[in-house]
Amino acid sequence: MTHTGWESVFGHPFPSKWGAAVGALFFFLVTAASASALPDISQAPAPASDGGITAAQVGNQVRLQFPSQIDIGATGGPLTITGSRQDTSVNTMDAFEDGVSGVVGALQYNYDPTHQHWHYLALDRYDLRTHDPLLTEVARDQKTGFCLVQSDQINPSNCQQKNPEAMGVSETINPGFSDTYDPSKDGQYIDVTGLKGTYEFIQWVNADCRLADMGPAGHTWATVLDIDATTNPPTVTQSSDQPYWPAYYAALPNKCLSPETVRPTVSGAAQAGAVLSSLPGSWLERLSNEFGYQWRRCDASGWACADIPGAMSPNYVPVAADVGHTLRARVTGTFVGSSEQGTPQDSSPTAVVAPATTTVPKIASFTAALKTLRRVRVRTLTDKGLRVRVHCSRTCRVSIDLLGRGGVKLAHRGALLRGATSRTYTVRLSSRARRIVRRFHSGNLKLMLHLKSRDGERQTLSRTLQLAR
Repeated sequence: MTHTGWESVFGHPFPSKWGAAVGALFFFLVTAASASALPDISQAPAPASDGGITAAQVGNQVRLQFPSQIDIGATGGPLTITGSRQDTSVNTMDAFEDGVSGVVGALQYNYDPTHQHWHYLALDRYDLRTHDPLLTEVARDQKTGFCLVQSDQINPSNCQQKNPEAMGVSETINPGFSDTYDPSKDGQYIDVTGLKGTYEFIQWVNADCRLADMGPAGHTWATVLDIDATTNPPTVTQSSDQPYWPAYYAALPNKCLSPETVRPTVSGAAQAGAVLSSLPGSWLERLSNEFGYQWRRCDASGWACADIPGAMSPNYVPVAADVGHTLRARVTGTFVGSSEQGTPQDSSPTAVVAPATTTVPKIASFTAALKTLRRVRVRTLTDKGLRVRVHCSRTCRVSIDLLGRGGVKLAHRGALLRGATSRTYTVRLSSRARRIVRRFHSGNLKLMLHLKSRDGERQTLSRTLQLAR
């Protein structure tokens, strides 16, 4: 872009000796005004100049590849995200938005050669949905995060480029500027293997409204695509049809999705002898189907962490050596498709672990076991449903969810299991879910079991099921 010299600001010439002074005053006034305003964050149409929307065969996948552009309106303030950590034993930074109190997510370093910088996680969301008024979700993206930097200022210092050991980072897009990612970047795709038909492609920035801005009116953009991923090479063209999405979105009473959990979570009492349980979080579950776990012992403030030998399961029982320390769960996704997904994610620290008490914690008597197949055939699932055997050591409420690709809920079953007993439940798919499984799904499903006792104790178990044709 062309920059105007300060000596001609406001269209009036100034002597050169006054130019710098007037320019500095103008910059101060503009900066002060912008700093007091919230950013106007919007999702721009996918720019055709960056390669446009294409389909490509990559290994066993057919990928819908696309550019994405985030705009920061000229009438609001800048969008600035800062991150920090106290040492490198924790590989995730807490993220903060300038002018807003509290943590607004996390930043993580992406080692892929197309990135090699720190990403603010879960900023942009990309959906593929059916082209009809129901707009049923078909697939989600593999995008992990954004290095927030306006596209005219990319240089090695942005987002701590090639500096995974950084202790802090600050990323900014100023008013009137944009940040664009082209389709060649790692993770910038949706898996559309086996799809054929007309779909709506939706790009959605700040979808869970975790960032404070001027409102969600401009958060989404949609287009209609004709996709045929059954041919070689696969094809995609933008349709002349108008998308249903704008009217659907405008009618939503709440335009903010549930927050995506960008770090693993830990539940349970931080006490020797109690049970702590870790879940990967919705961000990592979207990107991966299998996980590795490592519990870590940290100092009382949650830093200087080190692996606990042998503590490599989702659950962990603190021992005497943990008393006076905090604990973190480190979860690693094993899904092939984006190098960032192989980077371990650290949970927030627990409270300082307390000594064991003579009273047995309630959760110790609340156990559950999930027994089911590791593999299920499409025809069996659609015709007969899925049989799940559940055991509780005392009366508990059972909630069973079957999730498809991208976290799409295919089936739900709820029941009250009385006493210390076991029971087999059949989870059946709705007619719409059966169509989705037959037409769109391949790969793995996720079975989630949620248990809650009468006195409020909770436990969540999950299992990955291979979906076979």
